[in-house]
Amino acid sequence: MSKAVENPTATKIQDVCSAVGLNAFLEKNKMYSREWNRDVQYRRRVRVQLKQEDGSLCLVQFPSRKSVMLYIAEMIPKLKNKDSEVRRC
Repeated sequence: MSKAVENPTATKIQDVCSAVGLNAFLEKNKMYSREWNRDVQYRRRVRVQLKQEDGSLCLVQFPSRKSVMLYIAEMIPKLKNKDSEVRRC
C-alpha cells in the first residue's frame, strides 16, 4: 500500500507506459467489471504488451504485470509534480 497512487487516470498510466517504451493501448469503452461507478471517466482500460509474438519480453525490465504496475506507481507522482509546476508558470 505504500506505493499506491490515489485515483490514477488511464491516460496517465498510458503516458507512463509509452514514455518507457511499452506498447500501451487505451480502450475507451472498456472498464473493470466490478467498478461500481459507471461514470464516463472510469470507462477506460489500458492494455500493455509485455511479450512479443515469439514469446520474448518487449522490455527486459518488465517481466510481469506486477513489475509494470510497480513502475507506474513510482512514476505517476512524478508526472503530477511536473503538471503542477507547469500550472504555476
